[in-house]
Amino acid sequence: MLAMDDSNNLDIRMRLFRSLSREVFNIAFYVDNPWSNTKLAWNINEYFTELERHMFNYIVLEPLDFQIIPYGRVNHEIEVIGASYLDSIPALLNRDIESGYWDYPIKEIPSDAKCKFISFFDWSDIDLKDYEFVKITIITCKSLPEIVGKHALVAPRNIIFVRGRDG
Repeated sequence: MLAMDDSNNLDIRMRLFRSLSREVFNIAFYVDNPWSNTKLAWNINEYFTELERHMFNYIVLEPLDFQIIPYGRVNHEIEVIGASYLDSIPALLNRDIESGYWDYPIKEIPSDAKCKFISFFDWSDIDLKDYEFVKITIITCKSLPEIVGKHALVAPRNIIFVRGRDG
């Protein structure tokens, strides 16, 4: 079990959850040839989604005494900031909120933006998981106010998870 006094405990727990979640899916829930067996694959994915919610609560939220917000919804207690070596975060921003299109012309989130965690993301819900991206929402951004409210996909290697400063 992780020590509670680790200063970067949230970041460690988020990365642990990402790793465990994708391994559990890939080992125990992946359906061979999911695109040839879509009904079974989607049914199994529903079971996994429920388990994943519980894993997130147990691995991340409860040990850190965070409010239980369902995995996949904006969590205002989990902020996403750029890694120290970046001036801005490379990102794919959605064209319209919940549109499924990630082709907005702005390709970086400035350092003055406040971003909150939603979930880990892959392009397919039924294929092998890698969680190539972190799905976030942009709460504020003084330098680019037009991106406020948009969802974005960012690479886990380019960000750090920190306790939200506003709750």
